[in-house]
Amino acid sequence: MRKLKIRNKILFVVLLLSVGSMLSISLLAYYSMTRFNNSANQAYRFLIEEANHSSQEALETNASEFLKNIAKDRTEIFEDYFEMINITLMKYKDYIEHVYKYPDLFVGHDVSHATEVSSGVYKEKYVLSPDVRMGEEISGELLLLSNLEYVFRPSTENNDMMLMTYASTESGILYLYSNSGAVTENFDARERDWYKKAKEYPDEIIWTSPYEGAMLTESTMMVTCATAFRDRDGNIVGVLGIDVTIADLSNKMLETELGEQGYAFLLDDSGGILAHKNEMDSNLVKDPLLQENISDSYREVLEQMLQGESGFEEITIDNEQKYISYTSLSSLGWSLGIVIDVDETMEPAVAMHEELQAIS
Repeated sequence: MRKLKIRNKILFVVLLLSVGSMLSISLLAYYSMTRFNNSANQAYRFLIEEANHSSQEALETNASEFLKNIAKDRTEIFEDYFEMINITLMKYKDYIEHVYKYPDLFVGHDVSHATEVSSGVYKEKYVLSPDVRMGEEISGELLLLSNLEYVFRPSTENNDMMLMTYASTESGILYLYSNSGAVTENFDARERDWYKKAKEYPDEIIWTSPYEGAMLTESTMMVTCATAFRDRDGNIVGVLGIDVTIADLSNKMLETELGEQGYAFLLDDSGGILAHKNEMDSNLVKDPLLQENISDSYREVLEQMLQGESGFEEITIDNEQKYISYTSLSSLGWSLGIVIDVDETMEPAVAMHEELQAIS
């Protein structure tokens, strides 16, 4: 009996110690869990803030990379297109100089006067400067020029960005290939800036700044690529030209999806915006540097673009924050800008922040 009592006491002590240990463990576990929960809540809140912060930084980085890639892609397309125009023009030059060098090898054919050709139909035609009259010499040279149809026709008809291709001569002939027959009355190509500039730099290809075309009765903003050509004695006898409309540049070359408010634009070497995706966009003016109310950040970027620099910045346009990526078109001295709205770009980060706050 005594042994039994001692055993019971030992069991009681063991049980008491066990219960005490269990209570201690439970209290420790409760305390640890509470501390863990507090730490977890603090960590979760930290993660919310960090996630929101990181998402904004990530989106800013992504916006930068996205715009830089778009600008690079568009620039390469522009450069390739203008190089294609240059190559095409040089092929015209090689061909017509060969014609003038060996005139007996080329028969030629009759060409209709521009007034005899209907608009909307691709066809060769000619006009004479006001002081020139058709005679044997002019007729003979026009026969030579008619051989250009074989190179003008395929390139002009298969490239809808070429408004027209033409050759104008020192003798006062304008031979052209286009789908418009309405040539301005009393037009003299020899008085045009592109003609004079091409003669001034006869061994180069020149590109004009944007101007309002005067050759056709329906005036339109355009740029001209031109080069002089020579006869067998090396004398300059005329200038070849290809016209590209600003509208075509806008519609074909700047067609890029940039959200609801994004757009692309071209800045020429004089600081004027010459092409953009949305011509009615109130954020765009033709000569932004001449405007007194543009922001300092926008003006600074435009000045950097004029200097041929590339970059990515956040700027203010019409009191709205925008991201802009810009890069130089080295072949023309122009610059390409890609613009998107900051708020539109950051909407995913804001939505994530609100969702995380709601969960917490």
